[in-house]
Amino acid sequence: MATIRLLGTAAYPRVGETVHLLVRAGEDCLLVDAGTGTPATLEELGYSPGDVTDLFCTHSHADHLLGVPNVLLGRFFARIGAIRATPPAAPLTVRGNEATLEDLRALVGIVTPGLDELLADEDELRGTEAGDSFSIGDITATVLPAEHPVPTQGLCFEGERRVVYTADTTATPALRERVGSCDVVVHEAMYADEQAALAADLGHGTAREAGAFAEATGASELWLVHIADRYERPDRLRREASAEFDGRIVIPDRFDTLSL
Repeated sequence: MATIRLLGTAAYPRVGETVHLLVRAGEDCLLVDAGTGTPATLEELGYSPGDVTDLFCTHSHADHLLGVPNVLLGRFFARIGAIRATPPAAPLTVRGNEATLEDLRALVGIVTPGLDELLADEDELRGTEAGDSFSIGDITATVLPAEHPVPTQGLCFEGERRVVYTADTTATPALRERVGSCDVVVHEAMYADEQAALAADLGHGTAREAGAFAEATGASELWLVHIADRYERPDRLRREASAEFDGRIVIPDRFDTLSL
């Protein structure tokens, strides 16, 4: 059975790993973004960076991209025998919009020997646009448009269920139109109603907007992630989302899992 596991659910600087996902389908393993502790997190679950076959970078903000060099270094060190991890068994495909991949190349060039040095000959970078699709095992992942201060993309995963991950975004008709219908929405909910203007200025969403989006898609479940650290008790966000959405609302913990 294909699964989506939340390796992190937080918004910086909230305690815990920032939002990133691990999608497993058959022999394929997709990492969506990477927190700074991702290699250790993978090890907790019995994986290593070498098990990752696909990496999708939603955008170039630090809380989503800073961990990618560590993942690439882990694969590189395993490949040359510098650490005890098993060498990568399959090539790595790194995807993201062109602006994000350009920023990734610059970042890796600053903190490591460089992207070309870390990637194996068979690894590749692929730029993505909204509407592009790729396969993870028997799952189809389709790239979604998001609205954020830097170019950003979400993903829709389609297996036995259709699950949408919005990435960082404020409310945008383009995302709603592209998604159509789905079963589960994993939506950022950075702020409550009182901070709606700030959310819009920063290109983030509110819990109420997340609820309205989930209701419009006909989803049965809404998972709220990327919640700001100002909300010690996120029940308030659950209530605001439920004002727009009649389905099940989950505020997930690290390592919670969705079936696909």
